Amino acid sequence: MPQLIEDADVDVLEPRQLVRISALHRGFLYQHLYAAACVLNMANSGATAVVMERDEDVELVQATGRLYIQVKTRSAPLASGDVDGALARFADLRDAHARGDRPGAPRFLIVSNVVPNGPLAEALAAADWPADVQIAWPGQSSDLPVPDAWPDLEAGLAACQAAAAGVAFAGLPPEALVWKLAAVAQYAATGAGDRRVTVDQLPALYEQFVVQLQTFPQPPQPYRPQPDEPRLDDGDRLRLLTGFSGAGKTAWASHAARHSAAPLAYFDVGDLPAAAVANSLGRELAARFLTQPESARAIAALPEAFGLDLFRHLAALLAQQNIPVVVVLDNVQRMDVGALRQLLTAAPALRFVMIAQPWPGTDELALLLPIQRQELAGWSADTIAAEFDAAGARIDAATITRLVRLTSALPLLIQSAARLAVDHYSGDAAAFCAAVEASDQAVETAPEIILRRAFEDLGEAEQLVASALSLLDAPLTREEVKAWAGAQLGEPARVQPAVKSLIRAGLVQIVGGDGVRLHDAFRIPAAAALAQTPAVEQTLLENLRDLIGESLVGTARFGRFAVWMRLLARTGQIDTLVDLATFEMFHERGDPVELYAVLETYAATVEDPEERFWALDALAFWDQRYERWETFATRVAAIEPILASGVLGKVATLAAVMKVMAAQGEAGNMKAVRAAYDRAARLPDLTEVQTLVLNYSLAFSQLKAKRPGDAAKTVGGVIRGYYRRLGLSEARILGLNPPDILALITPYEDMDDDFRHIGDALDLECHALEALRRLQPLHRMFALKFYVLGNAHRSYMKTALQFVDDMREMGQHGQARQFMEGMVLPNLPAVANMVVPVRRMYALLLAETGDATAGLTEMATLGAYDMPDYERSLFEAQWAMMRLTAS
Repeated sequence: MPQLIEDADVDVLEPRQLVRISALHRGFLYQHLYAAACVLNMANSGATAVVMERDEDVELVQATGRLYIQVKTRSAPLASGDVDGALARFADLRDAHARGDRPGAPRFLIVSNVVPNGPLAEALAAADWPADVQIAWPGQSSDLPVPDAWPDLEAGLAACQAAAAGVAFAGLPPEALVWKLAAVAQYAATGAGDRRVTVDQLPALYEQFVVQLQTFPQPPQPYRPQPDEPRLDDGDRLRLLTGFSGAGKTAWASHAARHSAAPLAYFDVGDLPAAAVANSLGRELAARFLTQPESARAIAALPEAFGLDLFRHLAALLAQQNIPVVVVLDNVQRMDVGALRQLLTAAPALRFVMIAQPWPGTDELALLLPIQRQELAGWSADTIAAEFDAAGARIDAATITRLVRLTSALPLLIQSAARLAVDHYSGDAAAFCAAVEASDQAVETAPEIILRRAFEDLGEAEQLVASALSLLDAPLTREEVKAWAGAQLGEPARVQPAVKSLIRAGLVQIVGGDGVRLHDAFRIPAAAALAQTPAVEQTLLENLRDLIGESLVGTARFGRFAVWMRLLARTGQIDTLVDLATFEMFHERGDPVELYAVLETYAATVEDPEERFWALDALAFWDQRYERWETFATRVAAIEPILASGVLGKVATLAAVMKVMAAQGEAGNMKAVRAAYDRAARLPDLTEVQTLVLNYSLAFSQLKAKRPGDAAKTVGGVIRGYYRRLGLSEARILGLNPPDILALITPYEDMDDDFRHIGDALDLECHALEALRRLQPLHRMFALKFYVLGNAHRSYMKTALQFVDDMREMGQHGQARQFMEGMVLPNLPAVANMVVPVRRMYALLLAETGDATAGLTEMATLGAYDMPDYERSLFEAQWAMMRLTAS
């Protein structure tokens, strides 16, 4: 029978041994942190290498000689006996340099966490103290270009974090970078890598979670140019190319990039918050163009900055290194004009080509900046004639004029018109134009008519494939399309030619090499056509459901998970959906809120009591995740009679009891919590994992009942249990990144679940300690790493926001913003239901780091979002506070 884990207060056998061991490890960690600080300070110290544990604890190799550093940590004032050995070694090293055995002049430094005692202070002031030896302690710096001494590890970590925050594009939040460098120092101290870190190695050490610059999309084949197309690398520094969807803007940029010798960068603004574009673009440019050792040294020397300031420094660095980058910014109509202006003016040495659909900001931007406005002219008469001729249609000059009036000469519409003319009007373009002109354009515009008619003109295979692809916006591979649509056609061999035909027609786009998706402009007519055949639509949905489900087996393709769940609901497989709704990944990467009502209906109508329980359990789990405690209590009240009936098996009983524990904890009834826990603990043959989950539930209930001390003790045992299962310890993962942690583990079944569960336990411990007014940001960082390993995206985002709050609490607003821009915002698209809280926090950080205008702009953008009442209250309060502060 499992016992409540409460061993936090058990005495050790040898307390004095514990004190000695703790002091020893504090000393080593202090030394490795100081070595990390020296690595971070290489640009200022002029060191070409930092050497660990050779003749001294730390050595700086400089052009004029070598600086030898001895690190001392003591609990009492530093005494002469503490430094006598170091002074003797210094004398030997001095003699070696004097003999010429070592190049350059030596200098010596003793770094201590405590002040010297009286006798040592007197010796320091005496005339016979060696002139080339200094001692630094907190409050007393040396005149050498090295980091100051710190009184303790906490101060050292804070100082290192401040230094790490100034390292551009490290790809890690400052604290994580510091621990990584400390681990490198520790590893070098064992003799690895010639015991040194050189300045040329810094780019590799500054691990970047930044992918290489987005590549240009694939241009259509064949590409037909438009009259007087501009070059990407000609013209003014600031250019704005506008045009409607289907005008060929991105196709032009992709084609022009293949014919330009200039260094080019393509960046789709997408759905990034406007204020985060500068930071993300800067990281992309650094990853692409600043990878050489000399660039790394220059980046390491950049002053502490982030966001727009960091982008400004980077642009200057690109100019210094004579890298004349042309940046293509796509979809700039999604950006606030003020933020776009700041981005463009921050980098006067960069050239920008902006691509946009027409939007009100065009004129405003042109008034604020010397913008060269450009448009694509549409296909010329000759090109239109060539397109119709290639399609097998006839068109004369007069009909081309009519067609241009109907299509504005947009390439996508011209291509569709040519196909329609061939298929329906015997290649007679004039007859096609007459038919469109005769249509009721009060109901449909000419482009809409052309698109609809384009679908009506498709062959059976092409129409089926295009209609099928309208059912989802995620790309499928060609083999998947062949298997899926081919089953409906009865002839899979016809699918691939149909896909190729649709690609040539511009109706289907190639994504990521082998992926295909329907062009957005054709999605509505394709879906409308499919709706005319409900039986075919239903069959396609069912086959697509099975295809997506099978593709998820043994993979981490979580982007398809939400698609699959929606397909389950649309095809009536609610029982499977209920099973999934208690699956953690349902909420971590999917969590489609529209399925909540589907589960409610099922719970109210299903007759089998165990099936009803699982539906209620899924709803209760959902309510608990979103802290809807009143609704949660209602679910638990409905669960309790089923639990009391005795019809549930062991697994269901354990799940039910844990819900009861949480509800009673929220109500503050610890007696009921304990009774429920004892009932679950008596269940036969509980596994180790079930015991850990049960104890975690107890800790959660204790915290809800405002017993943070008890919760911290209980969850501490849970954390140790998961560390045992994983074969890890806190000491082993200190300073390691997720891939390094994974390399320490022998894979086993359910390992991913353990990653998520230990992350949950560490996060709960942090909440309990916060209630006791004891911050533990290091454990929160550990939780984030385990969430990464377990693909727990939503939990990662929630804990990341709390980590940001930890940094704000410690006054580290700049580091918090860097972490937000580098580690949180890029992952936001995967967790849509956290857009408001994440970007609301980001707006606050913008204001707290001196960019109040950008913060208010971000809040104004978010104000248009619908949000729950509690979120709206928080939002309005923050917005009012920010406006008041800004005024």
